Amino acid sequence: MASISCTGDILALGVQRVGFMSGSFDPPHDSHLAVMEQVLLDGQVDHVMVCAHSCNPEKIERLTPIEHRLAMLQALISSSNLADRISTCDPSAIHGIENLTFLQSVERLQNLGLEVWVVRGQDAIRDHYPDDLRKVPHIVIPRQGYENHPNEVLRGKFLMTRPIGKNSSTAVREQLKRGIPHPVPAVDRYIREKRLYSG
Repeated sequence: MASISCTGDILALGVQRVGFMSGSFDPPHDSHLAVMEQVLLDGQVDHVMVCAHSCNPEKIERLTPIEHRLAMLQALISSSNLADRISTCDPSAIHGIENLTFLQSVERLQNLGLEVWVVRGQDAIRDHYPDDLRKVPHIVIPRQGYENHPNEVLRGKFLMTRPIGKNSSTAVREQLKRGIPHPVPAVDRYIREKRLYSG
């Protein structure tokens, strides 16, 4: 599993289709991994880049420090048989996807002939979605309880997958506070070692 810090690192992977999946990942969990694996197995992308936000202005609660969330992501991804096709993005270089730096990276990759997709949950595709990001091709993951359709927001090409996984970071945090282990043993060991989400 590689850590990506620039477009040169992505080109060095030697792949044609890349998918960027962003989120807070606080904590990352089995449904996150299921999405990464499914878009690879379905042949929608050749490699998944996972971008953890160092902050999220839409969330009131304070996020777990980025170094812990990256370590948990690495533990999660390492548990997959497809770990060699999933990379984490260095947040100091690629910070989430709703920013100019990311859009400039997309444009450079597209100009070099790569096919770039954004992998996003249906709940994130809303009216306030950034205008420039709407033009980037999307792979949209349906989320239970959300009726908004990406066709109402996205201007570019998009694919709608079947629902993948039902877990959420909020639910996992609550379970951890009640002493229920994280669903991925490697991530659970890290959480226990660092005493995270203990309430």
